[in-house]
Amino acid sequence: MGNNQVEYGIWLTLSSIVLWINYFDMGIGNGLRNMLSEALATQDFQQGKSYVSTTFVLLTAIMVVFNLLYAMLYAFGVIDWYQILRLPHEIVSVDLNHLMLVLMGIISLTFILKTIGNIYQALQMPVVNDALVLVGSLLSLIGIHLWSQVEAGNLGKLAFIFTLAPLFVYIVAYPLTFFHYKELRPSLGTVQRKWAKRLFSLGGEFFLIQLACLLLFSTSSLLITRFAGPLEATRYNIGYKYFMIITMGFTIIVTPFWSAVTEAYVRGEFAWISRSLRVVLYIWGAFTALSLLMLLIAQWFYQLWVGVYVPVSLSFALMMYVTISNWNNAFAYFINGTGQVRIQLYCALGSIALFLPLSFWWGNLYGAVGVCWAINVALLTSAIALPYQFKKLITAPIFTAK
Repeated sequence: MGNNQVEYGIWLTLSSIVLWINYFDMGIGNGLRNMLSEALATQDFQQGKSYVSTTFVLLTAIMVVFNLLYAMLYAFGVIDWYQILRLPHEIVSVDLNHLMLVLMGIISLTFILKTIGNIYQALQMPVVNDALVLVGSLLSLIGIHLWSQVEAGNLGKLAFIFTLAPLFVYIVAYPLTFFHYKELRPSLGTVQRKWAKRLFSLGGEFFLIQLACLLLFSTSSLLITRFAGPLEATRYNIGYKYFMIITMGFTIIVTPFWSAVTEAYVRGEFAWISRSLRVVLYIWGAFTALSLLMLLIAQWFYQLWVGVYVPVSLSFALMMYVTISNWNNAFAYFINGTGQVRIQLYCALGSIALFLPLSFWWGNLYGAVGVCWAINVALLTSAIALPYQFKKLITAPIFTAK
């Protein structure tokens, strides 16, 4: 974006909004992950194939309906991103409304094809899912860098390169995946309505949890832009991406346990589940220590990286965010594997009830720092409740097997 920090802040806000579409699968992706893990644990590949086929059909239907609805709202002028973000038209070099319409279509296709990642996670091969995301990001990085040598500061070109690169990766990965795993290759003949009902039932709770997390995390840039302007949103996102290194590292470690716990749960290996969580908590402590070190060198890193000043108070708030978030994820990923996510749902709804008033109150008073602390306080509901739920689960009679 060259030196246009204002338009860069607008892009960071828009990109976080575009990614909301990842949560519109009604939790079906996570439902598939659990159900397919169960089928694979019992070597029932025919049932697994039916799960995969039904999932692709459902997600395609959801995306078609969503895009038709969005196109209608756009055509009748109901959606106006300039009003939503409180931005004058002359501050942006492209038509935001038209840009968002096109991006929604691109992201929708990516959204359907990224179900491949859920399949690899059910196969306990999360490294492949992560590799697909990594290659997409690398292609985006390379494309943006090459284009910046020709034309800097073009928000439209940045958006297209950023979204098209991951789609290209999944288009290539789709045939390769089902050539290797022929027994899971989707087909219309194996689509079954009863699996759709179960996917919606199991995925419905995952979806509501995802939706609550969406409001907590993805609206932060939008709120900061409204309360403090796009420049403050830029500072927030720079600090957020820096400390997200901790979350990414921890997630890489904890992600494989989700599907592994599902398999262990089906086989009755409950003592292993408890031991594994204990190990993960030790790792959480190590990552927390690393986040403290990152806080100490944060200002030096920001200057080296992008040359933008980020207040120490904001960096500290973001460090606390990743610490609390990782603690919650350590328990959530294990509980998700069992499918017992009702308590998480209640916690997520409670977090929203705390976050919304706090973010408006503290955001008006303290800007980005206030919004970040609103998230931290909201996350404390899960930080307390999830360990308690896990303790109840492992001491229940069903978990007495050795």
